[in-house]
Amino acid sequence: MYLLVWLVKCMRSSLRRILAYAHYSIIPMVKQPMQMITIVGYIFLPMIFMAIFLRDAGAIHGLIGVLVNSAVLSGIFTSQDYVYNRIYFRLQDFLVSSPMKSWEYVAGVTLSTYVIMIPSLALSLVILYYLQVISSVMSLLITLIILLIGGIGFSFLGYLIGTLTNNPTTVNGLSNILVLVLGFLAPVYYPMDLIPPEYRIYTLILPSTPIPELLRQLYNISETSFSIWILGLLILIWNILFIGLSIKVAYWREK
Repeated sequence: MYLLVWLVKCMRSSLRRILAYAHYSIIPMVKQPMQMITIVGYIFLPMIFMAIFLRDAGAIHGLIGVLVNSAVLSGIFTSQDYVYNRIYFRLQDFLVSSPMKSWEYVAGVTLSTYVIMIPSLALSLVILYYLQVISSVMSLLITLIILLIGGIGFSFLGYLIGTLTNNPTTVNGLSNILVLVLGFLAPVYYPMDLIPPEYRIYTLILPSTPIPELLRQLYNISETSFSIWILGLLILIWNILFIGLSIKVAYWREK
């Protein structure tokens, strides 16, 4: 009983610190609504082209791409926040001396970026529900769980990049390249069915590939033969890899 009370108190304190930092990070974006509109348009643009050329089927696959790329972009672009907070604002030095832990810091930064992505996520889910792709509350919950689990891995990838890079220009270029490869070149906006069968297996090398394919399997719109268990296992493996590297290589306190 005492252990349970202690755990509740710890989680309450951690949640308070996470929400406080997320609120701090959201304020600059709220004051610049045009930047939020730009981000939403940036994510939706490929879906619009998919809808133009492939009609309804293209729109559905494009909307799945919007959902997944929101998680990819949210996680990887946090690397820039980590660099600026550590080098320019010296905010990380202040946080290190506070009760905040490194995982709470990552959770706060990630939560703030997800809040910014709420418009694109909500709009995509509403359209998918209207198109009867998401037909039940259960499929909606499974979709959100898959996106959350996938987003956690990319958040730690962003933390890993941000703590190992000291040059803002370098981290900006690297994050843009990763988003281009993982969010746009990988079969995220378009179905894996368009790739020749003999090359499909190689796309699973990219950590962003299993997430949209698992969603397409969930919605019964995929013609590939990959098992949902294999796809789910790949997502977990990438998450464990990114989290493990962050714990092993990245550092919370300056060396």
